[in-house]
Amino acid sequence: TLVIVIGIVGFISFRVVDDTGYFMRNTISMSTKNYKVDNAMMTYYIKNMYHTYGSSFSSSIHSSKLLKDQEYLDGTWLDQFIDFTEPQVEEMLLTAELAKKEGMKLSDEHKDEIDESIKSMKSEAKTYNVSFDTYLSKVYGKGVKEKDIRKAMELATLSAQYQEDFR
Repeated sequence: TLVIVIGIVGFISFRVVDDTGYFMRNTISMSTKNYKVDNAMMTYYIKNMYHTYGSSFSSSIHSSKLLKDQEYLDGTWLDQFIDFTEPQVEEMLLTAELAKKEGMKLSDEHKDEIDESIKSMKSEAKTYNVSFDTYLSKVYGKGVKEKDIRKAMELATLSAQYQEDFR
């Protein structure tokens, strides 16, 4: 019985830690010399891709099912959105490296825009009468926190700022 109790405690502990996003934050999806995109950030980028383009496939995607449970071509719809997202994140990382090389940092205006976006998400959570963490979990996935979204937005914004200024 001691082995069973230890197994149950271990399983519960794993689930609690997993729910915090610890494993997502400590698993790197992509990186360059100065920047890392962990799985929490990648989840944010993939979900944004889905929210942006998913409606274009509304006749094929069932909103009542998870993307990973819906077959599409040789994989799933989740695989498809990952395939759409990865090249864009790779380009974002490379562009952020160029921005760093030029000494570019996020402008105060861009920092304020990120703050406003997060404030808007918090307002949306209040509209649904749920905590911000619950809202983020529902929209972006279990374990994705405000700090993950902020880091993802900062990287995307730095990349976009560089493209605006140097292209």
